[in-house]
Amino acid sequence: MGTCWPIRIATVMVVLGLSFGTITRAADSPEAIFWNSVRKADVMEEYRLYTEQFPNGKFTREAWRRIGQLEAEAEAKRQFKDDIHQTKEAPSSLGLSTSKEPSGFVACTTDGQCSSGLYCINGRCKDQLQLGERCERSTECAGLQSQCLGGVCSGNGPSQSRPARVQPSSLTGCVSDGQCGSGLYCIQGKCNDQVELGGRCNRDTECAGLSTRCQLGKCV
Repeated sequence: MGTCWPIRIATVMVVLGLSFGTITRAADSPEAIFWNSVRKADVMEEYRLYTEQFPNGKFTREAWRRIGQLEAEAEAKRQFKDDIHQTKEAPSSLGLSTSKEPSGFVACTTDGQCSSGLYCINGRCKDQLQLGERCERSTECAGLQSQCLGGVCSGNGPSQSRPARVQPSSLTGCVSDGQCGSGLYCIQGKCNDQVELGGRCNRDTECAGLSTRCQLGKCV
């Protein structure tokens, strides 16, 4: 009875030694070494290469699972880039202007509704044109002495005096300059004659003359 115990202990030690050797050899196998390098790289090409070399390998199922994840991530990135590209192209494809419009003047019907240096065209306040640019009227041209001559903004236009204007009898009230006749502007709900040079003003449209502007409270 006493002699059996040493034999059993020796047998267990042999079995454990064999098992440990098997695990060590499995961990150091070419497949395991290659798989560790694949996991470290963590790119789709490496995973595919592993599945080609070990189609029935120990880690093949995990490799295909990771390939699916990487493909989904790549597709999500492509879709994100496409969405950004389409967003940038949308204004031009719809025929919309991408230029920045002055804040507070989204829409207008007359030049008087735009701030200084802007004019109203097609319902929008736009920057006045520089010398040499094509124009349709003098209020489109930038500069105190600029006028629209021959369809071009010029700084050497002749001065023009304004004939006397009579307020239309049909206009008993107004809310904007556009509701008044030529040579008139709207103030306090009434159409009044534009102010001559040197007269007091609050805005450009109150001043008479194509090149006249309101500066420091006076028409110049």
